[in-house]
Amino acid sequence: MEKKEWINSILETASEIKAVEPNPYLYHKIVNRLHQPEKLSSTILKYKLEWVIAFFLVIALNVSSLVVYKTKVKKGKEVSAIEALSGEISFNTTYNY
Repeated sequence: MEKKEWINSILETASEIKAVEPNPYLYHKIVNRLHQPEKLSSTILKYKLEWVIAFFLVIALNVSSLVVYKTKVKKGKEVSAIEALSGEISFNTTYNY
């Protein structure tokens, strides 16, 4: 019996809830917004431009580091070849009489 009374008291409090009245102009606002042409805001364009610049800089940095690495390796090979050759030359003593 207590359960039924408790349930009834809960339902009675729910019966006091009033329905919310919608804004009478809400439908017209939505329809007007749907029919307006889309405007590309300058902030979105600005962010897109920033991302393009950042992407370009990352690619440029990678390419330049690759070029520097390749030239360093090539110079290193040349230096090691010259050192090896100079080492051989210094051991040969030539006497001109």
